[in-house]
Amino acid sequence: MIGRLSLLLLMSLGAADVAFAKDRPSTVVLQPSSNWYLDYADGYCRLARQFGVGDHKTVFYLEQYEPDNRFTVLVAGPDFVAEKVHRGKLRFGVDGAEALGERLKAKLMDGYGEGVSIGGMGLLPNANPLPGKRIPAGSTDYQAPPSPTSLAPADVAHISYFELLEGDRPVARLELGRMSEPVKAMNACTEELLTHWGIDVVANRTRKRAPEPTTSPATWISYSDYPKELLREGREGTVYFRFDVDETGKATGCHVQQSTRPDGFDEAVCKSLMRRARFEPALGADGKPIASYWRSSVSFQIPS
Repeated sequence: MIGRLSLLLLMSLGAADVAFAKDRPSTVVLQPSSNWYLDYADGYCRLARQFGVGDHKTVFYLEQYEPDNRFTVLVAGPDFVAEKVHRGKLRFGVDGAEALGERLKAKLMDGYGEGVSIGGMGLLPNANPLPGKRIPAGSTDYQAPPSPTSLAPADVAHISYFELLEGDRPVARLELGRMSEPVKAMNACTEELLTHWGIDVVANRTRKRAPEPTTSPATWISYSDYPKELLREGREGTVYFRFDVDETGKATGCHVQQSTRPDGFDEAVCKSLMRRARFEPALGADGKPIASYWRSSVSFQIPS
C-alpha cells in the first residue's frame, strides 16, 4: 500500500477559546484552537480539530472507512466525559442528526482524558439507518444494506456546531464552523482510498449492487474464534476490516482498516473470515460483474 499523507485545512479560528452562551449561561461554548487536520491513513480518513484550552481542551474527530454519509464520531475532553454524555444526547446543529447517550462508548484519548465515540452517525438526520433487528450468530436471516453514498457538501453548509444536551438544554457546544469544506475534503480522501485499493472509483460510485454475501456474515465468526490468550486476560476489542472481492465474487484479500489492538484480534478476524466468507460479485452500471470491496467490523466482547 502506498503511504498516504496528512494535511491541514486552513480555517479561520475563533477569537475566544471558551465562552458561555448568552441565552443559556450554563452552556459551555468552545471555539476552535487549531485548524482542521485531515489524516490520509491507509485504511481510513480522519478529520480532527481541537477546541478550547487549559481545563476545557477538547478533541473532536470524524472518521470514515469508505465513501459514506455516516461517520465514526469521537469527542474527548472535560465537558464531554462519558458520565455526562450517557445522561444526555449528542447533536449536530443546526437541524442535524442526534444520538442518545446509550448508543455511545467510553473512550480515553491521550492528552484529552475521557470521552465518547459512536459509529454510524450522520451529520444529517436522514443519514442514520433505521434500527433493525440484531442478527444473532449462526443466523442465515441476512439482508444486505444499501450501498453507502457520500455527503453533498452543499447539503451540510448549515451544520456549524456539535453539542451535548441534557433533555433539551445544551450543556456544551463545539463551534465547528461551516462543514461544507471539511466534508468536501473528506470525500476526496475517501475516494482516494479506493484508488489505493485498486478499485475503479467511477464504476463503484455507479454500481447497481455491492458484493453480496451468500451466507449471513453472522456465521463467519463465532465465540470459539476469540483469541484464547486475550480471553483469559479479559481483553476486548473491535476490528474494522475490508475484503477485496473480485469479478467472480471471490474474496481475494482481507485488510484491517482500524482496530483497538492488540494484534491478536486482527489476526483472528482475517483468518476466520477468509475461510468462511462467500459473495456474489458487485454489479456495475451495465449489470456486469466488477471488482469491488466489502467492509464491516467485528467486536470481541466478554459476556457479563
